[in-house]
Amino acid sequence: GILEKFKMSVPVTFHGEEFVVLRLAAQGFLTGQCRRLVATLVCMFHGWLPPDFVRTATRPDVVISTPMAPGHLLYLDECHFSAWEKGHGRVFGESGVADTVVSMVGGIDVDGSTVAPCSASFDLPAQNQWRQELRARLVELERDGSLATNCSEWLQHLQAVEVPRIRSQLEQVAAADAFARGEWRPERPLPDPEDCPDVYSRVLALLR
Repeated sequence: GILEKFKMSVPVTFHGEEFVVLRLAAQGFLTGQCRRLVATLVCMFHGWLPPDFVRTATRPDVVISTPMAPGHLLYLDECHFSAWEKGHGRVFGESGVADTVVSMVGGIDVDGSTVAPCSASFDLPAQNQWRQELRARLVELERDGSLATNCSEWLQHLQAVEVPRIRSQLEQVAAADAFARGEWRPERPLPDPEDCPDVYSRVLALLR
């Protein structure tokens, strides 16, 4: 889906630790879109991926891996029906401009993702209380060690495994771009085609 808004809250504190809430709004989301966006930002924040990675990854002529954040800190925050409401009036009282809003709670170093229930409510104080309680529960899941993978383990895997693989793909893209511009040079001198075992020459002659 086309992302309409991507905002970060001021840090909030749970159990003495600082977290930020990332708020993404769109008409709809592709599978894993929010988690991949957050993981990409984490990598760029740490300097593991270059600042122009998003531009490269979204090029129509490039297919490249993108990292994905864990699935336990993403939740559906609100649903609005602005397109329908333009012709039929409000569905749930005074709604906002975006159709779907997804929020992610994460540490200052990392954010995660996926699924918690959402309820529409006209009582804004109750809504805010629900958000606070939900975020606190999500943080507890991260802290109590009951998850198969927590954010710290994910960060280590991201840096040690996923990032090197992605950077290797970026090098291939850069080499292809240089070749297209006529600027590509091999890292090592190419061997002299005449300097090969005689058997290879005979095989090549037969193949020709």
